[in-house]
Amino acid sequence: MTVDAINFILSQYLVVTIFAFAFYGYGNLWDRLINLPFINDALLRICLRIAIGMGVFIIGMQVIGIAGFLKKDVIRTLFALGIALVFIRKTPSPILVSATATGTQKGAWNIWYGAAAALALAAVIATTLHRPLAPPTHWDELMYHLPHVREWLAAKSITVNEWLRYPYSPYNFNLLYAASMGAAGENNSHLMHALAGWLIVLLIFRVAQNNCGPFTAVLAAAIWISADKWFFETSYVELGVALFVFAGMIYFMLWIKDGSKHLPLLITAAFFLGLAAGSKYQAVIYPPFFIVVALFYE
Repeated sequence: MTVDAINFILSQYLVVTIFAFAFYGYGNLWDRLINLPFINDALLRICLRIAIGMGVFIIGMQVIGIAGFLKKDVIRTLFALGIALVFIRKTPSPILVSATATGTQKGAWNIWYGAAAALALAAVIATTLHRPLAPPTHWDELMYHLPHVREWLAAKSITVNEWLRYPYSPYNFNLLYAASMGAAGENNSHLMHALAGWLIVLLIFRVAQNNCGPFTAVLAAAIWISADKWFFETSYVELGVALFVFAGMIYFMLWIKDGSKHLPLLITAAFFLGLAAGSKYQAVIYPPFFIVVALFYE
């Protein structure tokens, strides 16, 4: 591997790390604005805040896109604002929503078992790290996902491009591709899609760990990656949709288990489902199930 190749890899992962920090900042803002109950689990809380931040950033991109300000400097300002928001401090809610609210942790936890699980999880994630670095070659990303983004950036606004495939499909997640390409000046959309995938893996691991223990958690993460790892080398929206639906499910489960039924938990779950439906229209099948269950528990 040449020095140029190493520099390219490091630069790409530095960019996606900056994006993740900015999204976390917007997740902080959401947390403060609607006063979400505090999740007393660092890994779960960080992943969910990044996911929320991606949704808030999408709204910001919609605003500047509709207003005709889809420009490099404006997009970079949005990212800079998100990084600044990382440092917002909020007094934690007196009611702690623990990750174990999704289930009961089984078995004795010890440092060696935990270290082994963490190493196994890292090995599972490592199998995907090279995939987002490939250039765009897949059919749908070349036919309409990235061409729509290219047209938006050229017009500096969100446009309806009827000469491209699916001009009227929802494109929430594609706005993140516009943000990454507009801010960084190159095609790193694969890494944005992969970021959603890595968040899913970590969330699967943590939820399964709190319910069934670390061995099952690693196995669940490995099974999911083995089924979906090829998406990590695409600029599709499937990983984004899966992230939003899964994160919405987690908040919905926390709301069900929360004796006080805090409304911000339910609002956040609904927000995620809306993001999913606005990224791919097939996701509209999920809200009715959540609504029926919510009415049952309410």
